[in-house]
Amino acid sequence: MVYGFATLGWALGREARAVLEAAVVRVAASPDMKPQAVSNITWAFATLKWEPGTEARAALETAVVRLAQRMNSQNLSNTAWSFATLGLMFGSEAWAALEAVLVGLCRLTLGCPHVDRA
Repeated sequence: MVYGFATLGWALGREARAVLEAAVVRVAASPDMKPQAVSNITWAFATLKWEPGTEARAALETAVVRLAQRMNSQNLSNTAWSFATLGLMFGSEAWAALEAVLVGLCRLTLGCPHVDRA
């Protein structure tokens, strides 16, 4: 839903934001959530210039950790762009998960060599 409002550029009132953030918390915990959903939701928050509340942000970061290995390059870049646009930093666990995906995608698509992190 947040994605749809962002696509429309619709500024939401406080009550609607609270309801949508509660929905994000519920959806992010779902075992059926797909990586693209994380990407779309974070993109929507950034597009609306709407910093997610503490619970929604924590739920999204937990979903990032859980789903990162299934992200494609677009999911990864949109999610990273969204957090950067909002001036947010990922927690260490989410950061490590996304970095691992970045390295894997680089090796897979660009033939990047293995580099030891010393």
